[in-house]
Amino acid sequence: MEPALYGSAVTQRIEDAVRRSSPARSLRARIMVAVAVGILILLAVMGLNSYQMVRQLTDQLLQERLRSAQATAELLDGTLTQSFRQLQGLASSAALSAPSAGGQREWLREMRPQIALASYGVYVVDAAGRLRIAQPAHPGDAAIDFRDDEAVRQVLAGRPTAASNLEFLGSARVPAVLLCVPLSARAGALCAAVDLRRQQLLSYITEYSTTHRPGTTWHALIIDAHGEVLATTESAEAFQANEHPLFHNALMSARTAAVGRAAVVKGGQIRGYHIMAFAPLYQAAWGVSVGQTEAETFAPIVAVRNRNLLIGATALILALLLAWWDTGTAVRPLRSLAGAAQRIAGGDLDTTVRVDRHDEIGSLADAYDTMRDRLKTSLAERARREHEAQALYAVSREILALTDLRTILAAIAEHARRLLHMEAGALCLFADRGGPIVMGALSGPPDAQLPDRPGGSVGAPAGEPLRCWEDQACPFINDRYGRAHAVAPVQIGDRTLGTLCVANSAPRRVTPDETNLLSALAALAAIAVQSNNLHQQVQQVAVLSERDRISRDLHDNTMQALYGVDLALEYAAGLIDDDPGEAKRRLSQTLDIHTRIIQDIRGYVHNLRPPETAERTLRTALEAIAGEFQEHSRLPITLDLEDVDTVPPVPSEVRTQLILIVREALANVIRHAHAARVTVRAAVTDDALTLLVRDDGRGFDPAGLSSRYGLGLGSMSERARALGGRLRVTAAPGAGTTVEISIPRPARAQVEVEDGEAVTHPAGG
Repeated sequence: MEPALYGSAVTQRIEDAVRRSSPARSLRARIMVAVAVGILILLAVMGLNSYQMVRQLTDQLLQERLRSAQATAELLDGTLTQSFRQLQGLASSAALSAPSAGGQREWLREMRPQIALASYGVYVVDAAGRLRIAQPAHPGDAAIDFRDDEAVRQVLAGRPTAASNLEFLGSARVPAVLLCVPLSARAGALCAAVDLRRQQLLSYITEYSTTHRPGTTWHALIIDAHGEVLATTESAEAFQANEHPLFHNALMSARTAAVGRAAVVKGGQIRGYHIMAFAPLYQAAWGVSVGQTEAETFAPIVAVRNRNLLIGATALILALLLAWWDTGTAVRPLRSLAGAAQRIAGGDLDTTVRVDRHDEIGSLADAYDTMRDRLKTSLAERARREHEAQALYAVSREILALTDLRTILAAIAEHARRLLHMEAGALCLFADRGGPIVMGALSGPPDAQLPDRPGGSVGAPAGEPLRCWEDQACPFINDRYGRAHAVAPVQIGDRTLGTLCVANSAPRRVTPDETNLLSALAALAAIAVQSNNLHQQVQQVAVLSERDRISRDLHDNTMQALYGVDLALEYAAGLIDDDPGEAKRRLSQTLDIHTRIIQDIRGYVHNLRPPETAERTLRTALEAIAGEFQEHSRLPITLDLEDVDTVPPVPSEVRTQLILIVREALANVIRHAHAARVTVRAAVTDDALTLLVRDDGRGFDPAGLSSRYGLGLGSMSERARALGGRLRVTAAPGAGTTVEISIPRPARAQVEVEDGEAVTHPAGG
């Protein structure tokens, strides 16, 4: 690769970046944008943390509000519990059983101050819900129907305590609530009336607000089960429906404590939102709710958020100003580096890159200079490796053009010596353990080979692994050339075939790249040796295979024909005395068959294959074979070949093998079966062509099959397998024998012309 191209590929991105940075203002703007993006990312992370912090503060604030509501509810619950106990003590007193109503009233007048919440008075109600005693008596008390009061009904029904919702008592319509307990023996109820005008219940919620009131809009209230305000810090809202019905009603029904955003409903319309915390009471069907406006509730949190935003914006502006100032000091050296990158891209690898700075840009300049130096070295190394690769390619082409193994090994040794710049090269071949080391090839000056190795081999200790250049010595190269050497094994897999070594009389260092080159040449030598061995083995296998084929063909064709001649001669000899004319005709036919056998043998000699004409079909060939055997043996042979006409013409090679198998089967019948009749039948299915040769002879035991039929049955089986089919022999003593040959059904044939002759091939094959 050219230096200019290689340098351009390495520095293209830097060169483009520097080119885009002109003028300096563009670079500054981009760096400022990068800084801004970085600061924004940092601010985003900080914002996420701030958001989490705000969420945490919000949760803490809301939980604190909820705890305050629950604490107020617990305090009020405690007061109600104490009042109920006092009422229960009075209700169980024997004084209420005095026969005089005046005495009971006087006793209640004395005991009423002990009940803190009985600010309006106490009432004794009989079992029917009618007023018996009112202490003190108020105008309009007689008109009060306590049967309509829910607290009275619950106590009369059996509850131990009950508190009413907002009630308006007497003719003065005094807002109050009743705290009721049952009298002994369920003779009625004793109720304490709380005068809500005196704000007795308000003290429980204002006590918390005096020390924990968080703002000017903070307010607290106590509401009953109907949402009516029993006590509130906002006097204008007292004794009427509360302004947060959408929030309180559901929580009051579920008797659940919660904190959240509550709508302010006035005149049927939402006027704003408060953050309210609600907690139910357990001694009464009331609830305590505290809260304030949404804006005032979250004012501290909003202040924290705004402060964080201000800090982030200030940091962004300061970072941009600092980036603008700092990029001004970086543009000039970057332009110098851009010029250096352009010089490197143009192929100038000799000019040093220098920038007088001691910061990261100076380090970048040093890295540029290091890159330039390494690039220069890399290009030189790349050129050297390309030269070696080209040389190795040329060696490979030259070696592939050679055929003689010794010539190939000599060429490899010569190229190894020349490419590694050595004076001598040797290629030795040896066994894995023991045996002689053979010099395959030697390259170098005449005195490089040791004079006492004229035979080209040297012995090695038996049972020990063979090593080359053991203790600076080679079995074939003179020691004076051993001051510098390199060795590579010639091996195939784990089997070592020999070694390839080079040597020099002057000391020099052999580099790892040279060692790799020598190993590549050694691999070529191993391939050449292995290829030569495989070629010899293939030749031997081919000779043995051809010999076996000729043996089968002579046995299945010529020997069977000679056997037919023998039968014909025996038959003619028997006719000489009785019918000389017939005997003469038989001898004439036998002479014709003998002449054909001679022609067949001549065909084997010239073509090494049995003769078979392309004009014959499988049907005509089977008819000819059956007629021939029937003529010689006088054995009736029945042909059933109608199915053969339904398949396409069978290729000549396939037809030849099938005819030889049938010929051998018929010969076995005549020799061994002593049959009275033979049938040759063809059967065709969708995927197979089957030929059967069946006789009615004496049969045999299949256990003795191989010993009786010998080469003939083995030859038939091999021919069937060669056609992709199978051979099956079915026999039993006294039940005849059936030989079945089944092959894949031939496809439609196609005829091609090769060298002026018609050659038939199976379709698709």
